[in-house]
Amino acid sequence: MRSITKSLAVLAVLALTTDVALAWDNTPPIPERHPGWGEGKGKQMIDFEVFYDLTCSASAAMHPEFKKFLDMPFLGATVRDAIRVNYAFFPLPYHHASWIPHKIIPYIIDKCVFDPLGCKLPYYMDFVFNNQNFILTAKDTSYNDLVVQWSQMVSFAFGWNATDLQNLYNWDTDGHNSEMRTRYMWKYSASQGVSATPSLAVNGIQVQEPPFDANSMLQLLTDVYNAQKVKMAQFQAYNYDE
Repeated sequence: MRSITKSLAVLAVLALTTDVALAWDNTPPIPERHPGWGEGKGKQMIDFEVFYDLTCSASAAMHPEFKKFLDMPFLGATVRDAIRVNYAFFPLPYHHASWIPHKIIPYIIDKCVFDPLGCKLPYYMDFVFNNQNFILTAKDTSYNDLVVQWSQMVSFAFGWNATDLQNLYNWDTDGHNSEMRTRYMWKYSASQGVSATPSLAVNGIQVQEPPFDANSMLQLLTDVYNAQKVKMAQFQAYNYDE
């Protein structure tokens, strides 16, 4: 009798597990983690999310100012200490061969997860921004040749094996699910209402006209922070009256 009861219990657990799995059988599939990358300590619980196409000239122009913004003084420390930053990527199809540099990002993120302190994604972003013209002007180069050339450039710059990088572009040799994860990046950004780059969201809300200079970014952060203080003061006053 115990054996039958135990068997029924096991079957019930399996059925429940199957139901849960089916309940989250999402289309598109839910990625294993946020499809981009993050930094910052987030002490003030303020989130900035930047959406870049690494082959977009406007994104390339904004990024140095955003980096400057993160290192600016704020509340006795730096902006980087106060906020949490997410970088999301949105390779736009009208930028020539935009998929090629973005498809290496999942490979780099896997390395960053394994070794956060040695993460080279920020340097790769700079590398792509600085070498946009190589991709954008290679209109007479075949896709396969451009993959080889770009893989060799990245290999020389970062010391990663060129063959490993080239393998990311082939379904049969890619061990990082790079094609699907690059699609995750695109789909995630689109789901957030992004239609152009660069775009910026603060605490989940799209900024209609993202600031392109560090001082304006700091003013935006200051306004958001001050609004939090006002609401907190109102809440405390309300509780005190009660």
